[in-house]
Amino acid sequence: MLAYTTEGLRHHNRALVLKRLREAGSASHGDLSISSGLASGTVSVILNELVEEGVIIKQQATPSSGRGRPKVHFELFGDLAFAGLVRIASDEVEFSLIDFSGTLKDRFSLSRPREGSSASAFIQLVRQGLNRLAERADVKLTDLAAVTLSIKGIISLGTKTLIWSADFGDQTIDFGQAFNDLGDRLRLIHETSLVSERLYQGSRTLLCLSLGSTIGLGLTRPIDAESSEHSAPAFSHSCHDPHGPLCRCGSQGCIDAYASFYGILRTALDGPKNKVSSQIIPREEILRIAEDARRGNRNFQIAFLQAGEAIGLGLSRLISVYGSLDIVITGFGTEYFDLMEPVVSKHLSANLLTKLGKEVSLTIQPNEPAMIYDALNSNTLTYIEEKLVAPRRLGEQAA
Repeated sequence: MLAYTTEGLRHHNRALVLKRLREAGSASHGDLSISSGLASGTVSVILNELVEEGVIIKQQATPSSGRGRPKVHFELFGDLAFAGLVRIASDEVEFSLIDFSGTLKDRFSLSRPREGSSASAFIQLVRQGLNRLAERADVKLTDLAAVTLSIKGIISLGTKTLIWSADFGDQTIDFGQAFNDLGDRLRLIHETSLVSERLYQGSRTLLCLSLGSTIGLGLTRPIDAESSEHSAPAFSHSCHDPHGPLCRCGSQGCIDAYASFYGILRTALDGPKNKVSSQIIPREEILRIAEDARRGNRNFQIAFLQAGEAIGLGLSRLISVYGSLDIVITGFGTEYFDLMEPVVSKHLSANLLTKLGKEVSLTIQPNEPAMIYDALNSNTLTYIEEKLVAPRRLGEQAA
């Protein structure tokens, strides 16, 4: 249980009312008092404050009958603040603009080069997109309340630095330094961890496993009845076989070396195990191999089975650590997961804790981009509510 000062408790209660109002879309004073669990008088004070500050608007609802006073409903004021959402994928960077109500106002994508892109060129691409997003909204980039970047890779905890990624290897990218004009407005989050946090139901540990050009894992686990913690373990670079093929990270036999696009392609085409291509593997190439595997190509079938073996054993080890798990498979790899699923399920079922009654569920969520956008939207608005609006700091971030 968190301990609050008087001022901290006031901020907490304001953020809670905003959260419940966002969940409802439109709600009355009574609705918010019930859903928040706060006293009616406390909710009244908070609603009056938020109306005066222009954070929310109140509207008189049309009564269902001709009798009685019409109910007053409250809604978030969308134009209060705007935020930029940046989804970084292997082949493109998607830029979205949302308002404080969560409404999408603008969206476009910029293509990334398939090979040979430097970290500095990549930063310029992101800067170009953000400037364009602000220009199209007729605002300054620094007028945005928050800019949230989601990316796969290894992020230094507590910083805005990418310390390893499939695209740039161990060439670090300090986004905080590159976008120092944004100050605290800029946030960098591992996208699969972000999705796991969004999908979390508040009971068992949840794993979100993204299959594609690289392998991403997000983990959300309960701490107590009221809180949870979120992380992005380097699952793809845990060792499956110390004598296995070379991984992009420089080690031998990582899960990524078997189950990512390049790993599956290398096995399918019997490529050299001690070499990793720097080229981005087109999604269409993997889908072609998957279709040929379904038609009976034995070498291609083996490639997907070996990928499933690496994924299944890796997940089984996590069952041994965390016990009951809800596992969500997402990413482009869901389009060929049917070729991997039998061996993955075999290893999940064979785990001792599973046999002893620990519950393990496995579901498929194919539309990863939509889930990432939804998670980015929710996380960013929660940040604005809790860190800026509730403590009355909107517009005061350090630039």
